[in-house]
Amino acid sequence: MNAIKDKHLPITFKKSVDPIFTFNGHQIEVVTHHKHLGMLIDSHLSFNYQTNSMITKISRHVGIFKKIYKKCDGFTFFKSLQHMHNYCSTVWYPSKSQFQRIERIQRKFTKFISSKLGFNDIPYETRLRLLSMKSLVHRRQLHWEQKNEEVHFRRK
Repeated sequence: MNAIKDKHLPITFKKSVDPIFTFNGHQIEVVTHHKHLGMLIDSHLSFNYQTNSMITKISRHVGIFKKIYKKCDGFTFFKSLQHMHNYCSTVWYPSKSQFQRIERIQRKFTKFISSKLGFNDIPYETRLRLLSMKSLVHRRQLHWEQKNEEVHFRRK
């Protein structure tokens, strides 16, 4: 154990907890969130830090894509964004407002791609069909069904 590098993340739903831990005379730092295996976990298990981090990262990548879209395949690029979103998805499930924020990025991305293909002002659902894509809610639902099938398959 290294008291200088170690952190203490209290998981609680109380407003404030002031535990003080020491090791070899060094006080262990108390944090409100911590990145573990690429997943941001916060003290209330709300996953707001994870959602904000993911949205920032995906938005940055979409911005880069908009600058280089002539040299890049939109479908392949979108698959890489889906990978960012799906990472650790079995651990956390976004709240309704988090879902809406994440879906908003996909809406903007599909609008940009469809406008470059000459399809302006078409509804989101039509853009998804045109680009052979699924909504976030639909992808999430498929993911959970696949995981459920894997569990049932292992039990047999």
